[in-house]
Amino acid sequence: GNPDFAAILDDELARLPDKLRGPLVACLLQHRTHKQAAAELGESERTLRRRLEEAKRVLRLRLERRGVVPAVAAGLVGGVGM
Repeated sequence: GNPDFAAILDDELARLPDKLRGPLVACLLQHRTHKQAAAELGESERTLRRRLEEAKRVLRLRLERRGVVPAVAAGLVGGVGM
């Protein structure tokens, strides 16, 4: 893939608000379940799922805007954590 993808991803993750970044990092990068991530972040599972969906949507749009292939962005932030 794109050698700069990790750097772009890091940059975009850093720019997300904490409330969106937390669930994304916990579920996508640390492979926590929704239940585990919600407990760690002190949120309900419902709130966690809502924020995770929002975070994935925002991140996907930002990655695509930066020229990351949509399929790669979708694969990363598509149906994860189901």
